[in-house]
Amino acid sequence: MTKSLSYLGTCILLAATVVGCGDDAGGGSNTDDALDAGGTDEPVRDDSTDDGTDTDGGNTPTTDLDAGGSDDGGALPITLSNPIHVVPDSDADAVDGSEEHPFATLYDAASAILADPEWDGLIVVHAGVHELPETVTIPRTADLEFEAGATLALGYKANFNAQRDVKVLGEEDLPVTFTWLVEKQHWGTFNLFEPESQENVFQYAVFAHGGEGQFKGIGVRGALSLENASALITDCLFLENEGDDALSLGRSESIVMNNRFIGNFLDAIDVDGPAAAEIFDNYFESTGNDAIDCGEGATFLAHDNVIVGSGDKGISVGEGSTPILVNNVISDCFIGIGVKDGSDPDMSNNTVYGSDYGFASYESVADQGTGKGTFRNGIIWNSGVADVALVGGGADFSYSCIQSGGYVTEVALEGEEPVGGDDAGVADAGRADGAAADSGVTASGLVKFTGEGMVSAGAGCDDPLFANPDEHDFHLSSTAGRYVETDDEWVQDDVDSPCLDMGDPGTATGDEPEPNGGRVNLGGYGGTEHASRSSN
Repeated sequence: MTKSLSYLGTCILLAATVVGCGDDAGGGSNTDDALDAGGTDEPVRDDSTDDGTDTDGGNTPTTDLDAGGSDDGGALPITLSNPIHVVPDSDADAVDGSEEHPFATLYDAASAILADPEWDGLIVVHAGVHELPETVTIPRTADLEFEAGATLALGYKANFNAQRDVKVLGEEDLPVTFTWLVEKQHWGTFNLFEPESQENVFQYAVFAHGGEGQFKGIGVRGALSLENASALITDCLFLENEGDDALSLGRSESIVMNNRFIGNFLDAIDVDGPAAAEIFDNYFESTGNDAIDCGEGATFLAHDNVIVGSGDKGISVGEGSTPILVNNVISDCFIGIGVKDGSDPDMSNNTVYGSDYGFASYESVADQGTGKGTFRNGIIWNSGVADVALVGGGADFSYSCIQSGGYVTEVALEGEEPVGGDDAGVADAGRADGAAADSGVTASGLVKFTGEGMVSAGAGCDDPLFANPDEHDFHLSSTAGRYVETDDEWVQDDVDSPCLDMGDPGTATGDEPEPNGGRVNLGGYGGTEHASRSSN
């Protein structure tokens, strides 16, 4: 699950500041041609007509007789190329959008398209720095393709609104970057809201220093926001975005794979609504709030993700959501997995380590009910306050290694708000000490698990024997062979983890390499090709 950082240095350099912006946030771009943030197709100009054309001719490309006009001495509107090319700082004469005569800005290209109601095609955004001091809205008749090496430098709170298919085709060493035009002045969001737009691609893109915005009268929370639209989002970097989300997926069947989310201010990924997205092989680090947050009845599959250091939850499941969470490794969060408000996830083969609470189920919104779910074949270890908190009921646990062997049923709040988030019922201090004897709660406030196959410290699992938890390597030690991700090789240990071959006998061993003992391992790598081998 370790992700390549070979292009990270280039990404951060491009994202930090854009060379050549000048003292003026406008950077010399055509701010008068800026399109509005309201989702319309009309340029914002006092001299524009209702159809978006410019009455003074400033935005409508024209040519003279030498460029192929008629011989009556008058200038004629030119025929737009298809595709239309946008090359920054182009000073081509007789601009028609062709490769020989490209537009210099996306503003100019969008205005020309609006002036030609017959045009329907593709805009190609070439490499170089494209300065966008104001919001730009791409017309509904245009698809977009971004070439490797393009940098979109957006002004303060400026949005990029697309309304048809988008292809962002960066390369590992030459990403497409969306960042701020002026350092420390956060731009808004990249939006795509169209239900018919399902073939989008964001490949080797950087979304850095974004924020929030509005599109079509709707508040938009992610630096990249897809609502009803879907995309393949792969090998991208989401870096230090300050909106509510770095990536927002609403009713989206997107595939989100092999991306890095680093230092985002609040949530890294937000998933809302039943749309069967798939989120896998991603790496999350230093997220201010939740690494993955889902609500509004979200249904999706999250697997093989690595989450390190979320200020609130590694994975948050709320509002009646029913995701499947498999083979995720979560460490050093406030709550590893939090389930609330009638949600009912299926959780299998997850490792949660070093969090204040490994797992918590509770009610956050009155009358919505506590969180539910099934947790099996997992490991929860080295929790700061409690391995598991089940407030008002909760999830079913089986065939798992839980260090304490039990759960608490109450937790104390510290101050008026729980530390780490705005969810009532769970905080970073206190246990259920002093509960009534007939409640089944011991003097330490711990209810022992009775589910089948449960092991704990002193009862079958004194130590999971992770390879190197301090370096976030949670592969299980094995005398028969353990995978070392950083070196892409197998090594043999002197000891065997007690979590080998301890999973539910009804769970298939999946891709576990031979010999695998015929039974799935516990934890985040059980059932995968990188599961530790068994001596049996």
